[in-house]
Amino acid sequence: MRYPYVGITGFETIGQVNTMLDVFERSQKELLNPIKYKLMIGLMISYKTLNDIPSKWSSIWVPKENIKHLFIEHPLACNALHYADYDGKTETKHLVSAVGYGGRDIHALQLDMIWPSDEMLSELKKEYPKIDIVLQVSTPALAQVEDDPSRLIKRLEEYEGLIDFVLLDKSMGRGKRMDALGLIPFVDGIINSMLSLDITFAGGLGPDTLHLGQLLVNKYSGLSIDAQAQLTLTGNAMDPINWTRAAKYLYKALKMLSMRKI
Repeated sequence: MRYPYVGITGFETIGQVNTMLDVFERSQKELLNPIKYKLMIGLMISYKTLNDIPSKWSSIWVPKENIKHLFIEHPLACNALHYADYDGKTETKHLVSAVGYGGRDIHALQLDMIWPSDEMLSELKKEYPKIDIVLQVSTPALAQVEDDPSRLIKRLEEYEGLIDFVLLDKSMGRGKRMDALGLIPFVDGIINSMLSLDITFAGGLGPDTLHLGQLLVNKYSGLSIDAQAQLTLTGNAMDPINWTRAAKYLYKALKMLSMRKI
């Protein structure tokens, strides 16, 4: 059974993972209406870092050999590897290799890619049928469907049975604030379609900006959220996460989601 999640992307140590899981568990217990959400433990890898090609992220992200050590078995954890390639160089073997670095406790693979081929995802699913696939739909991806909800649905239909979550993220990890009102037609389209997809939203979310997603949370149930750049002190994803801000984000996010207006 898939569970919605509250995500943090940018863990660096096992201590950070354990601390945030403790915060997440305590926060759920403190809330009047605890809900069945999981904490997405998000780590990054890309086509370049996978293949040891120099990248500005190489010294920032967890080395690929260490990823499996941060993906621990925990009832509240959703261990997700975020794979980035906006240049379309990825082949199935690269995704299979990336998942392998996640070890035995990886639960999900997020594809920060622009409309990867359905054949590639079909081959990946055959190799790893139990891993959830999160497909990022970014600004460039929406541009290719002319920012049209009906065209988006037709494109997503090509992935039926191959992906599990759709991440609506125009920020692409850069901390750009989301426009909840602008996302509603796309969320409506997905929900009213025959697609069996869960929905995640992101874009400039942090402890001071969660209100940006309140409209979506009030209107729809079971949404997931993810955060990265706004958990730093600078708003720059290349800087380390401030874990005090991350803890506040987790508590406020769970509170917002559990107090959803019906």
